[in-house]
Amino acid sequence: MKTHVLLPACGAFLALLPIALLAQEGSTPGGQYYIHGIFNPTIADVQKVDRRPQALDTVLPERVVTYQVIPTQAHLPIKVDSIAPAKLGISQTNERLYKGYAKLGYGIFNTPLGEVYYDQGRSKKNSYGIHLKHMSSNGGLKDVGYSGYSFNNADAFYTRLLRNHAVTLRADYASRRQLLRLPRGRLRHAGPTRAR
Repeated sequence: MKTHVLLPACGAFLALLPIALLAQEGSTPGGQYYIHGIFNPTIADVQKVDRRPQALDTVLPERVVTYQVIPTQAHLPIKVDSIAPAKLGISQTNERLYKGYAKLGYGIFNTPLGEVYYDQGRSKKNSYGIHLKHMSSNGGLKDVGYSGYSFNNADAFYTRLLRNHAVTLRADYASRRQLLRLPRGRLRHAGPTRAR
């Protein structure tokens, strides 16, 4: 539908274009003039409008400002909301504590993970517990050398509750080793080993 409207509009424009070009040849006053004799151009005098800035030298009168305090009393109705009493959720029995927790896992590149927690539970006289953790890997990255490692942690504690004091004994061990592969396939431990 747009082509049907566009084609007649273009046709009308092209048909009227020669008429517009012929009308411009003799109708405008800026054509060619032939002057016979000496040409003396003159410029008529013009009175220009003087619009230079002028300073306004007027003194503005000072206005006396007065303030009035209008005493007004606001009427505020008193409305008391009722508050529900607070409820305390007190359970008489203590929740059950589990003595042991174990976490086991296995990942890519032959990476085992094991973690064990064991605690005594609730007691008024003493408490003890132990935590063991192991994570290692045989590596498996190609063209970068052997990347095996072994991390081992172990810690234990014992606390004796006296009448006015508490005596605590704690021991822990940490080992972080990186394994290096020697030319004949043997493994050698490298890296610091730390025990406390």
